[in-house]
Amino acid sequence: GAIAAARGSGSAPGSGSTAAAAATRVRSARLSHAALRVLLRVVAVPSTTKAWRRQVGRLFGAPPFLASLTRATLPLWARVVNAWLSLETPKAAATLLLSGKMGVTAGVFSSRAQEAEAQADLLRRLAFALWVGEHNQYVGALQGLVIDKLVAAFKYGAALEGWSAAVRWGVQVAALQCARVLVVRVAPENLTALWPIMIAELQRVLLEPREAPPALLLAACQLVDVLLTVLPDDFAPFGWMFVPGTGASGRSSSSFSALLAPLLLWLPAHSAASCSEPDEAADPDPDSQREAAAAAAA
Repeated sequence: GAIAAARGSGSAPGSGSTAAAAATRVRSARLSHAALRVLLRVVAVPSTTKAWRRQVGRLFGAPPFLASLTRATLPLWARVVNAWLSLETPKAAATLLLSGKMGVTAGVFSSRAQEAEAQADLLRRLAFALWVGEHNQYVGALQGLVIDKLVAAFKYGAALEGWSAAVRWGVQVAALQCARVLVVRVAPENLTALWPIMIAELQRVLLEPREAPPALLLAACQLVDVLLTVLPDDFAPFGWMFVPGTGASGRSSSSFSALLAPLLLWLPAHSAASCSEPDEAADPDPDSQREAAAAAAA
């Protein structure tokens, strides 16, 4: 009964007055919240695994699952989903998440947009699983599974003719968001193989801001923000490319903005002026900034 009530989370009637519909939604949200609390009690009992394992997996794999989460149900579902994934080994859980059989799926006759949405949904579910899991829970699944999937997502559709940039952007945004979760939930010593991949992707996005949509630029800047905040020491060899000051490489602040300068030049003049003061030593020519960034990345 608790699982059946949780399945109705976020549902709303399609007819009736506005007041009645709002009251029904409130009752449905309260019922769902109470049902999730009961389900958590059931999940805590080891002998009840067979009673909820299949149903929880089906609910988590439903396409509207992520969109139906609310501020009240998110922490409860996080514990339930983590308990469900913990029934498997980390590699087995990651393999299940990356199998493409959960959430939005793409068939043989699906369009490229549908395939891209399926890939983005897969990455969002992977990020959710990483976030709700314990710290370093999926370290054993990084090599060969998670990191390889991120690399493929960064390059999604780039080598195929006829793929528009708009189709690829959704997958790349989801990949950057997943990388942001990895930085928070995995110890830095386990992310050594991911550093060059992330830096190359950030360079690609930030050096050509006119060719990237706002969502992709935002995801890239959010990743830089998390790296500088959560891992300042580990990110120090690369941090000088994004923020002023002298980093571990010994570069001076005059060339710090090799990657972010094209983004500032792309912004309107008044926005750029409000964000930062101009550096007299910096070259205002965007081509020179790109050359400096390429030399820095090399």
